[in-house]
Amino acid sequence: MKKLLVTCLCFSINLAQSQIKNEISLYKGENIYIEVPFNAKYQTLDKNTIIESYLIEIGSSCEDKKNIKFEVLSDGKLSKNISLTGKSLPTIKVTYTNKDGNNKVVKINKSNVENFISYEELKSSSLNNLLWVISQFKNVYILNNKNEAKKVQIEQLPSL
Repeated sequence: MKKLLVTCLCFSINLAQSQIKNEISLYKGENIYIEVPFNAKYQTLDKNTIIESYLIEIGSSCEDKKNIKFEVLSDGKLSKNISLTGKSLPTIKVTYTNKDGNNKVVKINKSNVENFISYEELKSSSLNNLLWVISQFKNVYILNNKNEAKKVQIEQLPSL
């Protein structure tokens, strides 16, 4: 009977300890962090709610092409017709919502963060791959230049 009581006691202590999250465990494994080095495009503040929206273009516009077509006009002068082509970049909307203090900004040490995507990496990624990677994590945070993390929701916006 003593063995059973000690075993149950040890099990319940371990179970209770596993439910307590320390500061370090909040930033490992189940979370992904995305660097966003600029301020929110839209911000709504009232007594109990903060809503911030960020619009981020994914991918690179380096596929823009410059096409020059030369012609010789009837008067013998050279004419240059220059056309620029580009593409519409897919955009994601990142929304931070803090209602009644339930999603406060957390100051973190960037060197302790696992699963980090820099802004430059974000700009060079593909939208489908990024959305798939994000879906593999329980929590998505954006990280600003002040090492403040905000838990966010991400949605894809329609593009041309």
